[in-house]
Amino acid sequence: MVRRTIRWCMALGVVTGLAAAGFWAFRALQHVPEFYTEALQPPTDTAASPHPEAQRPAVVVSTDGADGKSWKGSFSDEQINKFLAVDLPQKHPEVLPPGVHEPRVAIRRGQASIGWRAEGRWSAIYSLVIEPYVPRPNVLAIRIKRIRAGALPVPLGEVVEGVSQAAQQANLRLQWQQIDGDPVALVELPRQDDSGRALVLDSVELKEGEIVVSGHTEDLGSGVERVRKFQPEAPRAANHAGTNEHRQR
Repeated sequence: MVRRTIRWCMALGVVTGLAAAGFWAFRALQHVPEFYTEALQPPTDTAASPHPEAQRPAVVVSTDGADGKSWKGSFSDEQINKFLAVDLPQKHPEVLPPGVHEPRVAIRRGQASIGWRAEGRWSAIYSLVIEPYVPRPNVLAIRIKRIRAGALPVPLGEVVEGVSQAAQQANLRLQWQQIDGDPVALVELPRQDDSGRALVLDSVELKEGEIVVSGHTEDLGSGVERVRKFQPEAPRAANHAGTNEHRQR
């Protein structure tokens, strides 16, 4: 009788623990990052804007230097979110994967937070933190700091696979490396435009609420681009094997 009672108490304890863990996981999945809540607020001038161009992420571009070949552009996270809230679902709904809704961004100094609502087996608000930079001309590096579903960390391997597939579909050259356990995507950008000039990206700077990009143009002569071998930069820190799940912040 005593043994039966002990077994019953142990089983009850296990069931209670599993129920508590499940409730905690459910509550954690319902967490909404503060930046995402703020970014979801409707723009005050969206409804009053009479021209569709005002709903797109306006880029301010200027040329610098005596040769007129340097360029610089900037746009704010508010402008990006106007585009994501209005133009993207209305005019380009095919861009978003199935089950992904209401993407939004928040730009802070040195990093950008990206959030979206995902529906499926586990519905939650996903948030991704990245640090973009340009290690050398026309190569964009994207360091992935963390990804979460609600308040729960998500294995970064899923992000790596998704980015690799997107780059393959876009016919972009992509290589991966690690810095302090964080995966870094190195993307070589296309160099030639329709006018026979190469637009080269030299820097990306993330300020508070704003991203600033700059670069220069190169004349390609006959319009035939020279093929150069893509070589990833040397890691700035020692590489670490394995995934980065334990380093979620």
